[in-house]
Amino acid sequence: MVNQSCSRYCGKMEAATIIAGNWLTVTFTKTQPADNEMNFTMQYSILWGSDIHINNNESYYLESSDHPDDYEPFKKCEWYIRAPYKHYLSIKFDYFELEESEGCRKDFLEARENRNRNAPFIGTYCGRKVNLEIVSFMHHMYLMFYSDSSKQTRGFSAIISAIPI
Repeated sequence: MVNQSCSRYCGKMEAATIIAGNWLTVTFTKTQPADNEMNFTMQYSILWGSDIHINNNESYYLESSDHPDDYEPFKKCEWYIRAPYKHYLSIKFDYFELEESEGCRKDFLEARENRNRNAPFIGTYCGRKVNLEIVSFMHHMYLMFYSDSSKQTRGFSAIISAIPI
């Protein structure tokens, strides 16, 4: 973890948005010793989906929101995954369970070969899968997870690896 201050707030703040990476450290400093009040309120939410860059011989752990508990309804998460040139991407799921539906029209995970939703199609996945692996032989991949309101399950957890060609 990098110890780096990205923002400093004093007084009453109605709202602030900070995008700082995977870690957030909050330090409360009392500046008026005569004041006996020592409290503050903070709310946060996690934004699902992002750009993921995987370096050579590294892995990235990816899971659906709230896993291993049921994911939320009406979720849409997009990930753009990039590996170094002359590498391919492998996503191995140690758990995969999305609502089963004909043609995966309700809850699904969609994978495409490049960096956007119009790229060549790899597959759409739903239901319960054992030993699911998604491979892109390009060094870019687009993933989209979508859930509707009808039924929620435990979702998925996976390890993404960049493998030299």
